[in-house]
Amino acid sequence: MLDTLPRAPLGLVESPIEEWKADGVSVWVKRDDRNTPVMGGNKARALELLLAGLQKGDRVATVGGVGSTHILATAVHAARLGAVTRCWRWPHELHPVATRVADAIAANCESSPVLGGAARALAAAFLRDRRARERWVPFGGTSAVGMVGHMKAALEFALQVERADCPAPSMIFVPLGTGGTATGLAVGLATAGLKTRVMAVRCGPRTGVDAAWLAWLSWHLRRRVERLGVSSDQLPPASVTIVHDVFAGAYARPHPGAEALAATLEAHVGAGLDATYSAKACYAAFQHARSSRTPVLFWHTFDARWLSRP
Repeated sequence: MLDTLPRAPLGLVESPIEEWKADGVSVWVKRDDRNTPVMGGNKARALELLLAGLQKGDRVATVGGVGSTHILATAVHAARLGAVTRCWRWPHELHPVATRVADAIAANCESSPVLGGAARALAAAFLRDRRARERWVPFGGTSAVGMVGHMKAALEFALQVERADCPAPSMIFVPLGTGGTATGLAVGLATAGLKTRVMAVRCGPRTGVDAAWLAWLSWHLRRRVERLGVSSDQLPPASVTIVHDVFAGAYARPHPGAEALAATLEAHVGAGLDATYSAKACYAAFQHARSSRTPVLFWHTFDARWLSRP
């Protein structure tokens, strides 16, 4: 029934599962950074639905931080469909990868002003001149429709567990930004019957992203899926646990332990992790796996392949 929603032809494929080892610790990894040929990751899951029906010559508008991977993914995939993107951004701390993302946004967007803060950028986006055939993509891609993409990803993962690509994990660690990815995964896993807890590793301020917000997102997603003809009995309760201890004090500020682990994994398995999101979630997964007797999985959301291209 989820497949009845219109989709943009972004080339999404089933992303593989690997086992990563570091310092004697083993963690299973869902390589969702490999779910499209270009700019894969969690954003592509939502954008496949959010950009459905986009035509050549259309315009897309969105909003986010100066180094927002959401904005970059939106601009890249919209361009693949022949559309142009404009965005409004706000400043935050930068590390090398975030700086590269910020530069790529400027190169791929029709306009991308950096305003004085989040409130000002959000206000400018809300008060924008509404052009003909302009598609609005919400902050972080988090909406009921966008979260359906992450729910579908969880059902994909459940099929991989069923065919023994990896054991059923007790916990899945995923970065927490606006909450759409974690919520969609939790609802999808519960629907598939997997008793797996989603551990959302907080990568931004507590303000606005808490248990109440995630519960509201879950309700919003469930109502959207029910409108497709899925009964409420088929959507068991889903919960997300927020992990707070690797935030590092500011959005996009690297966590020392996560940075060290990311360097180790890049050297040994060739995986690229960004300091804002994926490195922190991966670090939390490895930290938990040290004392866990059950399988732990890290949901990899950041596609680093474009960083090696000129």
